[in-house]
Amino acid sequence: MVTLYFGSNKDFYRLILFQLYLCCLGLQDYKTYYISKIWGVFSLILTVCFFDSIHLSGILFSFIASFMYFCKQDWIGSADIGILFVLGLILGFERMFICVFIAIFIGLLFYVCSNKKLIPFITCLCFGAYISILKGFTIWYMFYGILAL
Repeated sequence: MVTLYFGSNKDFYRLILFQLYLCCLGLQDYKTYYISKIWGVFSLILTVCFFDSIHLSGILFSFIASFMYFCKQDWIGSADIGILFVLGLILGFERMFICVFIAIFIGLLFYVCSNKKLIPFITCLCFGAYISILKGFTIWYMFYGILAL
């Protein structure tokens, strides 16, 4: 049954590990608004050890986030840049685009519904990454089909 949906047991265990990583990272950011440097080390180890194909779109998304960080440091934190880089390496361009789109939408909802000025954006990215790892290509091609009309 597992091989029917995920290809192999190895892919299934990767998905479970990645979801656990997203859950723990998102909860820490939501509770503390702080991500320690150990998460960066764990992120790179996770990327290198458990994912065979590394996508170069992580460089593109981290470059854009770095540009935003240097222009206006109140908008984005330095941990957001690192997490965008790692998620871009893992997800690829299409799913990462969907991830960021969903994260921005969830962040705007959080800002409107709460009275807080700070948004736990890594938590929003974790939700976006979770949705995009499961249904990212489906959403991408749905938007692509709508725009092609």
